[in-house]
Parts: sequence; structure tokens; C-alpha cells
Amino acid sequence: MRDRWILGVLAGTIFRMPPALHGESPAEVEKIVSRLDTEYQTAVKSNDAATMDRILADDFVLVTGRTTEGKTSDRKLWFSDTYVKTPKGWKYVFGQASLALPQGP
Repeated sequence: MRDRWILGVLAGTIFRMPPALHGESPAEVEKIVSRLDTEYQTAVKSNDAATMDRILADDFVLVTGRTTEGKTSDRKLWFSDTYVKTPKGWKYVFGQASLALPQGP
């Protein structure tokens, strides 16, 4: 994995594992992945399968705290998203979501 950037987004905070930069600064990578994640989340909301397919890795894995049995839900939760720079460009490879957080003030 020496030739890949691995970047995760955890509850809105971006963290990096130190890779070879391959011409991209950490600030550039942060902008690229942030834009890509926003684009992916927008595609999910609008059920845009083509955009989701373009961004998701072929071996994408999603782990959820509880499935909603196909029903739409609006809840707060902790999440973690991992993007990897591959020969085909940046791909969303792993997502994880917690159980719903308690409602608070």
C-alpha cells in the first residue's frame, strides 16, 4: 500500500495515514476527498446510482449499527468514511455508522 493515500472522515474530522504524496499536498487531498464525499452524500439523497457507482470501490464495505429495514430515517449518529487513492482515482472503500445517538438539547 505504499503507493496509496488512505484518508478517513470521522464525524467531520479528517485524518491521514502518512503516504507518499504523488504530487498532491495534504491540503489538496483534503479538498479532493471532502468534495468527493459531499458529492457522494448528495447522490445518496437523490438516489443517483450512476454517481454512487463512480465513487464507490468495487469492494466497498458498509457496516451499520442497525439497519432501518428499508425505511427512510433522520437521525444523528457517529460515522467513519474511508477513501483510498487507487490507480482509477479516489474511491470510497469503507463506511461505518453507529447506532442512533440519543436525542439531546
